[in-house]
Amino acid sequence: MAAVGDDGDRVAAAAPYLQELLQDEAAATALVGLTWQAAEAGDEESDAALLLEGLLTEIRMLLELQQMGGACRRFQAAARAELARRIERRSPAVAVRHAFGRIHVRAGLPVPEELRSAGPVTAEAPDLDPELALAQLDQDFDSMAEAAAEEPLEAHQSLVEILRSMPTGAQEHVLRRLLSQRHHAVQRLALYWLLDPDSEIREVAAEALHAHARQGTLDPSLPPLLGLMAAWLPPEPAPATIEAVRKADLRQAAPKPRQSRDLRVYASLPDGSGTQTFAATARHGRRRVVAMVLLKAVQGVGDAYVLPCTSAGGQQRIVRSLRQEVGILAVPPDCLKREVAAALAEGLGHGRPPAPGLLDVAEACGLTELIPTSTTAPDRLARLRGGAADPVPEPEALIRDSDIWADTFPLTGTWFEMLPDLGDEPELLSPAAAEERIRQRLEERRPFWAMQMLKAAEVLQSATDRNLPESGWAGFAAVAEALLAGRPLAGIPALETMVDRSLLARAELASPGGEEEADGVSFTVDWERPAAPGELEEMLGGLEPPRSVAYLDGRIVALLTAPLALTAAQLLQGIVGQDAVPPVAGNDERLGRQIGLLAQQLEAVDTRLFEAAGSSGDPLGLSGFDTAELKDWSAGFVAVTEGDLAGWTQRRLRPDDRKFLALIRQSASGRQPETAELRLVARWLHLRRTAQR
Repeated sequence: MAAVGDDGDRVAAAAPYLQELLQDEAAATALVGLTWQAAEAGDEESDAALLLEGLLTEIRMLLELQQMGGACRRFQAAARAELARRIERRSPAVAVRHAFGRIHVRAGLPVPEELRSAGPVTAEAPDLDPELALAQLDQDFDSMAEAAAEEPLEAHQSLVEILRSMPTGAQEHVLRRLLSQRHHAVQRLALYWLLDPDSEIREVAAEALHAHARQGTLDPSLPPLLGLMAAWLPPEPAPATIEAVRKADLRQAAPKPRQSRDLRVYASLPDGSGTQTFAATARHGRRRVVAMVLLKAVQGVGDAYVLPCTSAGGQQRIVRSLRQEVGILAVPPDCLKREVAAALAEGLGHGRPPAPGLLDVAEACGLTELIPTSTTAPDRLARLRGGAADPVPEPEALIRDSDIWADTFPLTGTWFEMLPDLGDEPELLSPAAAEERIRQRLEERRPFWAMQMLKAAEVLQSATDRNLPESGWAGFAAVAEALLAGRPLAGIPALETMVDRSLLARAELASPGGEEEADGVSFTVDWERPAAPGELEEMLGGLEPPRSVAYLDGRIVALLTAPLALTAAQLLQGIVGQDAVPPVAGNDERLGRQIGLLAQQLEAVDTRLFEAAGSSGDPLGLSGFDTAELKDWSAGFVAVTEGDLAGWTQRRLRPDDRKFLALIRQSASGRQPETAELRLVARWLHLRRTAQR
């Protein structure tokens, strides 16, 4: 993180290590201490603070998905205990309070009560003078008004971070003082606070708007906006208060709403967490924007904001980036309104108001009469059937091909389950027990997965992209209908693929945590230095039992062509695992060299595996082996297929796979195949590796 400058780059640099760190309570304690020290020194966005924010964000997502394991709970408890211990020992400075408040707000978690009840902001201000409280945070009401005029939603977010870190009861006092101002820009912030999760904050905002209406100081642009958002306000504050603001006798006429021009809407399929991305490009005169909305299962409208753009080219750059990241597709504008309305109903049904930025998005996209509309799975199925323009293929054929969705729609590769207990200490469960628990979880969550598939189907059916497969939406609808009808999971290839992905995620979490430590020995991998003649053979021959290069190559090929796609760490685990080619214990230099040699061989074998394409020869070298070498190579291959890491099980194999596997097993038993058979094996392995990539 220290090697990069931008906050976004620092967060990205830390991302690969978050899951591993969540298993370490000591890391939680250390990060709280480092964040505290940095904030006291004036750095509220230190590397430690950003890393802690990233870890708490992961925890929040696991909580939303009901996948919170014991290790993550212990991490969260350890962080909170360390914060409470420090607060008990010494009342936190304002900067410290603000730093930890900001971390929790940005992570989407409640600010710990220990932080908010840690006494007054200063000993000199026991009653919490709002001016003094904000001055200590380098803020004042005039500068807030200026910030609100330029970037109202950003100013609101900054104020939320400040207020949530204040002692209990203080934030309402400061908010009342802020919203009592006549600055129109500040009054707009009150509309955002009408959507705050805290009903007391919503009440303060409503009272402030009502007071301005009575005094004749209300911004005339607000009542029409309040009318726009009236249907998606939570039940508190009292509807009568809001209605009084809407009908206020204003001293000047309200401006006419701006009309959106050149509105184009794009949507992604839902990801494995149930999050769906919508983007819209629009123009208002010379002003161009990209509106973003994230719809989340249970939460509803999870995030919404508008990005200003200087040109049409700037809008398209954002669209192209989203195509690459989440596979957005062009859809009709009414698709956005329909899905936001459904998300509003879902969120409000769970007591969750929409993200405040939805107001900006509704303005930018002209989403008038945005009414929460509950949408059930049968509703979506009926809409899909009514929208089918062409004859739909037979459901059974569609269901049969559902295991290849990710080839065309990569985001479906995130559709899998990670159980909390599997994420805690996964090595304690056998592969068979793990698979059974995953199947139970999928069984319990049939309605959730059916709904994600139906949302995907609706996007695909309405998409205007020309390169989509014909009736591609129908496969998702067919599988969703089968799920809702109670069809056994084992008869649905898409669900079997999800089981495989879930097992892969489990294996990844259980695999060794990196290449910098093994059995307590730290080492540096020697990747670059080429192998000296006989160096690899000497290393393998020194093992117990001794191994040959042919045996190693057989293992590598079986891993690279396995039914389950393996990560780099899992490939290395498959090579150096207990039943494979364990490195000889030694000093750090020797161990690093051994790992480097194995990694080089992995790369070399993978290169030869691709060279097998269309070759009349045998780049894998199988036909050049003598009987003993071919037997060794086959034994290495078979050893992987009999393990659980790579998923070589009968239900994942096609008839050709079984035929060639039987040939390799015979070779491992000593039978010498014909040269033509070996070339067919090489071709088969090449095709499997191509599919794997």
